[in-house]
Amino acid sequence: MKKRLIIVGCVFSIIISMSIWQNTELIKAKTITEDELSEKNSEVESTETLTSKITEMRSADGYVENPELEGWTRVVGRSPRAQIPLSEEQRLEFSFQGYQDPVPPMNNADRSSFFPNVYFVDKDQLIGGLFSWNFKPGTSWPVNLVFGSANSSKPEDKMSAYTVDNPRYYKKMNGSGNTTSLMVKGDKIRDLSNYAPVNTKSRFDITIIMTAFNGAVKIDTFVKNNSDPVMVQDEWYKEVVLYTMMDTKLANNDSVPVRFLGGNRGLYIENPSPDKAKVYRLNYNFKVSNPVNNWKAGRYTGPLDISVVFSPSYGGFPTYDASGAEALNGVAGTNAYDAYPNNIPEPIDTAIFMKSAKQAFPIGSVIGYSYSVGLEKTDEDTPVATGDGLILKVDKNLDTYSGEGKGYTLSGTFNDETMFLEDISYSIGSPFNMKPVLSWIHNTNPGTDMPFNFLVNKDELKQGQNAIFLKAKNINGVESELVAMILNVTMPNPPNISANLAIDKAEILEGGKVTFTSTIQNTAVAPSPWDNVMYETTNAFPANIDVDLKTVKLNGVAVPASDVTFGADRKLQVKLGNVEPKTELKLTYDVLSTIAVPILTSSFDVSQAFKVSGTASNGEVAESTSGELKTFTVKPRAAKLTLLHLEEGTTPENELYKEEPKEGLIGEKVVITSHPTEDYILSKVLIDGQEKTPLPEADFEVVYGEVKEVKFYYKGVLRLNSVPEIMDFGQHEATFRKVRVNQPDLAGQKLAITDTRQSKKEWTLKAVLIQEFTNIDDPNSQMTGILRYNTGAQDSETIFELNKVEELMRHTNDSKSEFVVSDTWSEAGFGFKMEVPNGGGKIGKYQARIEYQLGDTP
Repeated sequence: MKKRLIIVGCVFSIIISMSIWQNTELIKAKTITEDELSEKNSEVESTETLTSKITEMRSADGYVENPELEGWTRVVGRSPRAQIPLSEEQRLEFSFQGYQDPVPPMNNADRSSFFPNVYFVDKDQLIGGLFSWNFKPGTSWPVNLVFGSANSSKPEDKMSAYTVDNPRYYKKMNGSGNTTSLMVKGDKIRDLSNYAPVNTKSRFDITIIMTAFNGAVKIDTFVKNNSDPVMVQDEWYKEVVLYTMMDTKLANNDSVPVRFLGGNRGLYIENPSPDKAKVYRLNYNFKVSNPVNNWKAGRYTGPLDISVVFSPSYGGFPTYDASGAEALNGVAGTNAYDAYPNNIPEPIDTAIFMKSAKQAFPIGSVIGYSYSVGLEKTDEDTPVATGDGLILKVDKNLDTYSGEGKGYTLSGTFNDETMFLEDISYSIGSPFNMKPVLSWIHNTNPGTDMPFNFLVNKDELKQGQNAIFLKAKNINGVESELVAMILNVTMPNPPNISANLAIDKAEILEGGKVTFTSTIQNTAVAPSPWDNVMYETTNAFPANIDVDLKTVKLNGVAVPASDVTFGADRKLQVKLGNVEPKTELKLTYDVLSTIAVPILTSSFDVSQAFKVSGTASNGEVAESTSGELKTFTVKPRAAKLTLLHLEEGTTPENELYKEEPKEGLIGEKVVITSHPTEDYILSKVLIDGQEKTPLPEADFEVVYGEVKEVKFYYKGVLRLNSVPEIMDFGQHEATFRKVRVNQPDLAGQKLAITDTRQSKKEWTLKAVLIQEFTNIDDPNSQMTGILRYNTGAQDSETIFELNKVEELMRHTNDSKSEFVVSDTWSEAGFGFKMEVPNGGGKIGKYQARIEYQLGDTP
């Protein structure tokens, strides 16, 4: 074969709660262990913005140091007024100042500016006030202090709040915009009648709060010792008593008896009108939070004489720390004033006295107490009776219970002539060991049927029939007859929940989606309520994995957007509502893989499960999970293309050319190139194992993701690597002798052969003289038969004839290395020779041409 140029390439390749039915005719005073707290108190205790200093000032329950910080609104001008509806025609109104005061108080105001007054309005007619002198408190004293370690009647030992400096009014409103509480604060008590050193140097600020409370008005009275420690000493306030005197006057009747409410709750007065057509009653209730320590009924003597509070001859306390009528447990309706002349009750101007316990009152501390007052009217003579006719009835039209909720609501009515029931008790199974369930029920309409209800906890009931016994007792200790009912109970079965998760694809490409199918069942036998069921994935979905909320469906129906949440915790929540037993739910939704930046280069797994939870009939949470995590794989959108350049027929396959894998986005096209060389030619192309035909003669395209591997195969060739361009036999003098040259000069050039074929075959090197030795100057002068080749054998010298092919040698390469034929030539051995006979041609420079031929044997 003739010399060729060969181009070689490479191959690529996730304690029972008690509920009370609220009725304006039924007021629950308190349960057995419950403290009575006003709306004001609860609000104060829940305020988190108060400073520690304000908290420390609370030596008296409910005291307010800084009203604006505790939700109060300042009212400039006259005192605001609030209302308490009692019925469609009757109401209570309460305020500071007199009912008809036309102008705001001055900076130094008399006690009418801070008196807590309560008014009864019937059919829009003002009937009376708590303190009645033109509905001004001219004869009553709500804030008084007494000092000293022993009893004393000296004026300087007592101080009465006749005036205060800078009275300021505040109010609180509920969510409906109605005023529920009022407050007045005065900077300093000023006593114009006493000038003792303690009184003139001391400073006592007052705070009075009025709050709507159980159809009445709760009145909190506080005094703070704001004296200057430089001017006074704590020693002066070792034993201090706060006390109040209330003149009793009702509906223009100033001589009214004072009677016990019963049960150590307090006192009341009423207007004993002769015709009995209208009876107005004023109740003083001391069973409130932070109550007065001691209280009594007494005798009123005059507007400026409050010494009767500590005068036993007028019904007052014998000492500063003496107890009062609260120790008597007086029977309801009986007279509470025990100092009538000759022990015979008669019309007399009465009063009510109350006080705190004797206590230290150091600078910066607060002393105070509370009571409630309320006025009411009845349309006939309804004196407080002894309670001989207490009747209890139970509603039996609802005597079945199916087990829903926290328990069975038992309802009924009671009828009693007293104002208060002490309690209603019940038991289950037997009439013994009855326990109170409602306590201190205010009977707003004595002698009529009043409703009640309470919750019997589910845990107390059993399947089937339950005998329930009830009894009521009023404030006088009178009990109703035992009442019994049969309650038929059908308890529901607990939920039996199964949950399973399925994912429709094991793997997706980045940017793809999978569909989640969650199957949920409550397989329990009905009834088996399972309510407010919530679906929630247990694992957080990783970044770039989202839930398509528009695809969330329950049994094929789209779930409202308001019931679906995919929050910052990257968990899906779906409200399923109430799940009936024997119902199968299938919740489906798509989970999306978004394109990451930078592009994803390696696969990752997404593992997920879910939990369902809801409320069972017993109020407890019933839940289940879908078990082991289910997983799908997100594979990169970037695809790799492997290109391999291999020698055909080798084992293992010999890589002729190294090319790094190509990488690109799935779907994009890429141009690939083979790499043939002089020693190897392209013989075959495999694309993912399939041969490409016909054999490509140029570059071609493939698509990322569709093709993973391309193999280029090459086979070796037999090739003349190089041939001498000139064989110079030299210049020789013409003689009559023959001229022989045994080794031409190749001018550094060589005759070399490469055989890269996989199977090593013998090859044959031949040459042919294509132009005789011709004189350069005289083309017509030639010499023939002078070029010879010695093959190494004896008498094996070949004489070249024009155009006759002569074999130079046969050989088999033992490697792919180059075989240099001209290196085997020598003067005495192989190689080209030249022999010119005697008298050769014409003198001159001669040249000839030969052609080498290389081929397989033969």
